Amino acid sequence: DALRETTRRIVFAINPNSGVAGSVPGAEFDWGGTATTTRVTNDIAPAWSTTGGPSGSQGIVNIIDAAGPLTSRVKPGSFIDPDMLVAGSGSLTPAQQRTQLSMWSMMAAPLIMGNDLTTMSQDTRELLRNATVINVDQDSRVVAGAMVDDDPEVWSRAIGDKGLVISLTNRADHPRTLSVPLGSVGLVGDASVTGVDAWTGRSYTAQHGELSVPVGVHDTVMLEIR
Repeated sequence: DALRETTRRIVFAINPNSGVAGSVPGAEFDWGGTATTTRVTNDIAPAWSTTGGPSGSQGIVNIIDAAGPLTSRVKPGSFIDPDMLVAGSGSLTPAQQRTQLSMWSMMAAPLIMGNDLTTMSQDTRELLRNATVINVDQDSRVVAGAMVDDDPEVWSRAIGDKGLVISLTNRADHPRTLSVPLGSVGLVGDASVTGVDAWTGRSYTAQHGELSVPVGVHDTVMLEIR
């Protein structure tokens, strides 16, 4: 109430989780009616995955799995917060960093840099300034993405009036070709369905009722459907 009475636009971010053992309050309860952004996991570590569970620091893929079921909470003025970006920190590969930024954007999550800005490499700077990925994150429709067919490697997110973004993440330790059936994301017509990767600008056209793309180890291809 005190914040509202200021009559100023204020982002109210809360974190009920850090240092809490057992269940994570931000995941268990929806604080969206009070806060602008709510942390829904414990602290992130600059790692692909960790083994400490929800009570300790978690890697990128652990955070995605924990926050994924909660994306339906996202609405204008209320966002889930899966913690800061760790791109440019630790020993993360460029692919793992792309995956974090891609998936945070698919969740319409806050993009808060957590790296040392004074020592940031040019590659990290370019990754964090990818305008296409940022535009997806901040799309005015404010509808977060979700898994397709309960597959944690494949997500879709509605953007704009009729737009769609599909992300495909390779969690394996070897390169793979990942596919999404057009019918699973409400699309039809092979020749008329083309996805453009936000990271490379490369176009992929559907064949045999699927969009298929090669994806490197721990990398994510983020396709804007056109």
